[in-house]
Amino acid sequence: MKHLFPFVRKTQLLRKFNTSKLYLIPKQFALICCSLLSTIQLQAQESVNAAGSNVANNTGSISYSIGQVFYLQTESAAGKLSHGVQQSQQSLPVNLCSNDTINTLQGFSLKGVETSLVYYSNLYLLADNNGNPGFFKYKPDSKILSNLASNFTHRTQCGLAEYKGKIYCMGGQTNTNTGGNLCEAYDIASNTWQQLGNMPVALTTCKSFTLGNVIYVLGNTSNGNSYFYQYNPVSNVYTALSLPIQNRSNAAFTTYQNRLYVLGGITAGTSINNADVYDPASNTWSSIAYLPQALNSAGAAIYDNKLYVFGGTSNNSTYSQNIYVYDFTSAQWSQSAYSAPQVLSPESFLLNEVVYLLGGTLFNGTTVNVQSKYYCKDILCQCMW
Repeated sequence: MKHLFPFVRKTQLLRKFNTSKLYLIPKQFALICCSLLSTIQLQAQESVNAAGSNVANNTGSISYSIGQVFYLQTESAAGKLSHGVQQSQQSLPVNLCSNDTINTLQGFSLKGVETSLVYYSNLYLLADNNGNPGFFKYKPDSKILSNLASNFTHRTQCGLAEYKGKIYCMGGQTNTNTGGNLCEAYDIASNTWQQLGNMPVALTTCKSFTLGNVIYVLGNTSNGNSYFYQYNPVSNVYTALSLPIQNRSNAAFTTYQNRLYVLGGITAGTSINNADVYDPASNTWSSIAYLPQALNSAGAAIYDNKLYVFGGTSNNSTYSQNIYVYDFTSAQWSQSAYSAPQVLSPESFLLNEVVYLLGGTLFNGTTVNVQSKYYCKDILCQCMW
């Protein structure tokens, strides 16, 4: 080696070493110099590239970084040295990822989650278990999945709503394209099903929500007509209500502060970005700011007083992986830096401070068993099960 980088003193930045006197260099300094001759990459909190170029001349080059670097440079005819220190510590997203999978617990192999309901920190869901449709309960705290009574008419695209300890399964369709006018109730305490009076019309796609002391049902018939009902579980009476401002199908739904939110959807074959709100106290519809993108078949959930819209599609041929966040305080939408899974119409809900997305379909109609969970408090952090 003909040259070594110079030992730099405060008062004399340029000074050449005699390579024949290398043995006079202290052992500690020799070790440091040798380590500097190779590129060092360390990670502190996260991997961040250095904010500058490598240093080089005709006798050699050197660069290194520890986190994000502030450069200090010294040089002589023998070469240049550039080094720095880590910036102040950064706060990273909370990591809630785990290896737990809801679809392989206790010997089950769930796929095609059709609809779900959260009740007292438990998740109730209609799904398919190895080709056998059924009704299940999942306890996230203990990670226990239970098979419940399934003597009901299993159907897809039905709505679930809870009222005083009973879960009402409404509308949907069987594999013979029937069942849209059915209403069946599951008693949680006795683990039994009961068939109730039929709905006024057969809704092949249906969403149900409990607001106050009644259940609301919004859905579409096989010919594309839409209906919105208030259902009284005590009297088993349906009352027709006015539809959203912009009637559509394949919208995302969620509830917040005793109001129903209908987001995006399809009208006359075209995706829309309308965001409508139903207030049962006044029996009226209103609108919030339009979604940043026209979407249908997205998921939606409320977390930390914000409204999250996950994925979907805008053109019915390409998945949207965008996650949009509506702040009720500022009445504005923003976009998360994280991505949603590439599925359509996933079941979405908040449970134990985590937003879950379950199931969904592909463009060809195939059901999937994708499960994702999101921590949304400060930074939307995607975690895959």
